[in-house]
Amino acid sequence: MPRRWWKMSAAEIAAVRRKAWETRRAKYGKRGHRGVYERGSANASVTVRDEMRLARLVAVVAGEGMLSEGQLAKILELDRVAVRRLEDEGLTCLSYRPLTGDWGANQMRRLQRTSASVEKDEG
Repeated sequence: MPRRWWKMSAAEIAAVRRKAWETRRAKYGKRGHRGVYERGSANASVTVRDEMRLARLVAVVAGEGMLSEGQLAKILELDRVAVRRLEDEGLTCLSYRPLTGDWGANQMRRLQRTSASVEKDEG
């Protein structure tokens, strides 16, 4: 049975760490890992699920009047047409997968009233 680390001397612990890094470098290369661990890297991929989450969030924020379309465009670094498209996608997504919980139910009722009044004004 191997000795526990707290019963090892400093030299033994250093030897174990050195061996661990040698093993990692042998498997993953010079740096000991394969990936790039930073935000916003060129390798980062945005999934459809992330897009839908953003669309739902935009729909709720815009529907509640928390932020204007222009503010959302500035924050998201998109043009207003893209924000409108996101809001429409979010409303569509919310129609077949509504928010849950008490807050979500109240929010869905508000969004339905808002969209109904907009359709009534346009019609």
